[in-house]
Amino acid sequence: MKDESTIVKYDGLTREQVLCALYNFSYPQGAGFLHFDPKPLNVDEAKNILERSSYVDYLKGRVIKVNLEKDSQEFDARLYDNDCGQVIVLTAIERYKKLGFHWRFEIKSSRNMPEPSIEFVSTTIKDEKDA
Repeated sequence: MKDESTIVKYDGLTREQVLCALYNFSYPQGAGFLHFDPKPLNVDEAKNILERSSYVDYLKGRVIKVNLEKDSQEFDARLYDNDCGQVIVLTAIERYKKLGFHWRFEIKSSRNMPEPSIEFVSTTIKDEKDA
């Protein structure tokens, strides 16, 4: 049985656009730093990923944990929000719908820092949604 409180509807977006929004708002955690790619995900890459599987667990070191089924316009955001923060999924999707706005990450490190830190940098990404 679905918990309706964690179901997110994404009418007006494709599942590829939703994956882009979620990916670009997620960040590497734990061993994900070993696979981290700071470049934003584009719709073509998302399409290739979703052709292999509708469920995406980790992607290039970032936590996703959603199932974007082909014939659905909704998904369960419970695991994504659990790892990325409450209501982050809604923020990511709403920003994508309105602005095509995403986060880009840069890993900063120096000899004075015991561990690398992540800096959030805003950027606008054009894809076929914006054309």
